[in-house]
Amino acid sequence: RLIKRKGGAEIATIIIEELICASQLILLCNLGKSMGVVLALAGIVAIALATNRLSLAKDSYRMAVLISSATKEE
Repeated sequence: RLIKRKGGAEIATIIIEELICASQLILLCNLGKSMGVVLALAGIVAIALATNRLSLAKDSYRMAVLISSATKEE
C-alpha cells in the first residue's frame, strides 16, 4: 500500500504496528486451533463416559431383573 507521509520514523511505526497486528492474528489462530483440539478431546471423553455409564445402567438393570426373578421363583 502506498503511504504518503513525511519522515521515515512514521513509516517505520506503521510497519511495526502492522507486524504486531499480524503476529496477534497468528497467535489468535493458534489459540483457536488449540482450543478446538481441547474441546474435541473433551467431547470424546464425554461420549466415552456416557457410554460407560449406559453400560453400567444396563448391567444394573439385568442384575435387578435376575434378582427379582430369583425371588419370585422361591
